[in-house]
Amino acid sequence: MTTIKCEINGKVTEIEVEESFASAYLEIEAESKREQWRQDWRNRKHNCSLEAMEAQGVQFAAPDTLEEDEEKAELCKAISQLTAEQQEIIRRVYFNGEKKSEVAKSLGIANSSFTERLQRILKKLKDILQ
Repeated sequence: MTTIKCEINGKVTEIEVEESFASAYLEIEAESKREQWRQDWRNRKHNCSLEAMEAQGVQFAAPDTLEEDEEKAELCKAISQLTAEQQEIIRRVYFNGEKKSEVAKSLGIANSSFTERLQRILKKLKDILQ
């Protein structure tokens, strides 16, 4: 005979039972505790999920967006350190999408000279950003 503690109607009671019953009871109790833990985990996972938080009105900025915003701010700050002509070249080529040959022609510069100038500007930007 073995003594086990069990809860009956909210009251903990000690009962003497046979070994086989005690073993089965303890296994059922352990499985019950595991199942309760799993259920609690599912509830925590559900209540703390992004979907649940959004349903409660919480708004999130996408991490990529935050990182991109920081990078854009750094880039704008670096570009502001260039001369006005260098800023215009960067704006026209990379932000307006104009062809390099068109920008070079409008500035009265040979394509090869413009390419070299653009490379120097990009190197300067790289140095500023590092």
